[in-house]
Amino acid sequence: MGSDRFSVGRVLSVSARVWARHLAGFVGITALAAAPLLVWGIVTMHWSHDLEALYRMLQWQAALGPVAAFVASTIIASHVVARLDGYAASVRASLGRALPVLGAAIALALVRHGSDQMFMSAVAPGQLSTRTQLLRAAVGVLVQAPFFVAAPVVVLERHNVTGTLARASALVRRHAASFIAIQAANTAVIWGSNRVLAELIGDSEAAWQASTIGLTLLTRSLLATVAAVSYDDLRVEHDGPRPDALAEVFA
Repeated sequence: MGSDRFSVGRVLSVSARVWARHLAGFVGITALAAAPLLVWGIVTMHWSHDLEALYRMLQWQAALGPVAAFVASTIIASHVVARLDGYAASVRASLGRALPVLGAAIALALVRHGSDQMFMSAVAPGQLSTRTQLLRAAVGVLVQAPFFVAAPVVVLERHNVTGTLARASALVRRHAASFIAIQAANTAVIWGSNRVLAELIGDSEAAWQASTIGLTLLTRSLLATVAAVSYDDLRVEHDGPRPDALAEVFA
């Protein structure tokens, strides 16, 4: 076991600096990964009058959105961890792990979707009150927190999908409460920001879509940065310093 290096305050401070320094690039990576879904959503919302097509698009957005976010997170993670450890950043680490990355992304999406469906099946139709929605969000936070650093793990370590999930869970276990708090804070920021934007924008559909997309790209890229910095600290705390551990990945 390594030293007690992990600290939420330090992680958030370092993440904020790294994210601000590379804001355009990280948001661009996140937007590129989500581009097909964004284009499909915009086209459907503006030009389709078929309610069934709209409903189908929203279902696919909910299912594939987390997959796109995870793929973007792996690319951001390879860049952030390389910088923190003094290596030249490269996207080859992520591209070379394409199948495990997609496998982990789909597995986590299925876990989230399954837990959400189980929760919704226990709720009476038409009973989605604010309290129920908050409880639903809380369940999502609890399900996602154990795998908070799965994106950097799958791209920077040589694990298969199940190995990635087990390794990510082992790294965060000691600080589970901290990652639940980080996930909860992220959910609260998104929820609160959407409420504020709804009040400010009013009935302008175009402005609402643009602001929602912008908020999503910002929060996803920031959370990916936090995950990468967290992984770098947790790896050292869990395994001890390994100066040459990433040399093969970025060679």
